[in-house]
Amino acid sequence: RQVCSSLSRSGCSRPAYVQPDDSLSLLQLRRSVQKERAEALQATSSNAEVTSKFSKQMRVHCAGQSYGSYANLDEAMQACVGDPECAGVFDRHCTNKAQKLHLCKVGFMPMKSARSCMYNKKA
Repeated sequence: RQVCSSLSRSGCSRPAYVQPDDSLSLLQLRRSVQKERAEALQATSSNAEVTSKFSKQMRVHCAGQSYGSYANLDEAMQACVGDPECAGVFDRHCTNKAQKLHLCKVGFMPMKSARSCMYNKKA
């Protein structure tokens, strides 16, 4: 009888074998997985809602006219949506990496850039 090493069943031809003394019953495990999937789906639809409020523009920046520093694009966009002084999100290297995401002030003068990009807030 084959015993799989994980519950993901990847590479297994039979369902994973769960020891009877495992701390979670199969029913509890299923409920936990269903809850995680529902939370992930809700977060994804929320992020898509926020993202739809911006348009991406390549090779432009607002350096010198920016403020704040954010860990990821979703966090920066959330902050911008709630800020009437924010015109968009500036990604210094267009990589969505922490410390390189900033908000642009309303009325900023766009400047050309070799590798930056902007996410302009739609009106």
